[in-house]
Amino acid sequence: MDQEEREGVLAKIGGDPFGKFMGLTPLKIEEGYSLMAMTVGENVSNFHGIAHGGAIFTLADTAFAAASNSYGIKAVVPSTSISPIYRP
Repeated sequence: MDQEEREGVLAKIGGDPFGKFMGLTPLKIEEGYSLMAMTVGENVSNFHGIAHGGAIFTLADTAFAAASNSYGIKAVVPSTSISPIYRP
């Protein structure tokens, strides 16, 4: 992937309306790799005052979308899951 293609993927991901609503910011995209940030405010917090699980899943899904589309081919994931680890 050249610099122009990388910037194109960054622009698409950064311009995604749902991602913007969720406070997501793409920081870096390379072939098969992405680094995303999320601002956790009231709109994505749960009743404990921490990031809602759905918001965390959205962050992971968007990072995965950026990485998988970084090859210049449209890609979608048919199925995915996240398993929490509880440590008291």
